[in-house]
Amino acid sequence: YAAHKFAGMLFCSIAAAIAAIVVVARVGAAEPFSRFAYVLDAFAAVFLGATVRLEGRPHMLGTAVGVLALGVLNNGLTMFGTSFFMQNILKGVLILLAVAGSVAIQLRRE
Repeated sequence: YAAHKFAGMLFCSIAAAIAAIVVVARVGAAEPFSRFAYVLDAFAAVFLGATVRLEGRPHMLGTAVGVLALGVLNNGLTMFGTSFFMQNILKGVLILLAVAGSVAIQLRRE
């Protein structure tokens, strides 16, 4: 179990380093406060993915579905010309709805 846990943490660290390199390559600079938008997207994807299955808990397949749904949402909002701040507000509302859905699923199971 410890070896699997270590391998998982190592993989996540390498993936985070690669993501940071890609972001710096896209932006052209290391912006210290740009992480907040990415953290919001990550939380939205996980909480949205938690409502995919009836368990109401985060899991890998649900997170992948959440990432895809959030990517479609981001792309659509950008195509419609929605401002960055309004996109963050909509993602926050989406997180609240996903958490409420997960809680409703758990309460229904009990």
